[in-house]
Amino acid sequence: MSYSESSFQSDFARALRAHGWSLGSAALELKICKGTSLPFSAIAPHQYQSLLDAKHSFLYHKISDASAGYKPMDCFILSGSAAYIVILYYQKRMPKKALFIDIDSIVAERDNGTRKSLTMERASDIASYAIDI
Repeated sequence: MSYSESSFQSDFARALRAHGWSLGSAALELKICKGTSLPFSAIAPHQYQSLLDAKHSFLYHKISDASAGYKPMDCFILSGSAAYIVILYYQKRMPKKALFIDIDSIVAERDNGTRKSLTMERASDIASYAIDI
């Protein structure tokens, strides 16, 4: 069985619980990359916009009443929050590290860079934080 985004989600939540989080509220979009670079197109336009809104304006989100499992609340608003794309560049039998890249840095790379994707090396250079998974 191949390592999936669902596996990453579970491992990421476990790592946060184990190591704690002291950096305040944040909006996160998790991505797994099984190659050498993550295409900027792997981040949907509405994901870019939602993270930008959470950081620079506000983001309102209603949690569906039809969602399965535990529902912590009806809705939430994020305003002036940190906002990151969290990327795991997955390689078999190698340690897993999640890189937190600020949404503004990702947008700058996408809009001003020469590439159509973000390499692991460049992501490591511009990451704000990293945690072992």
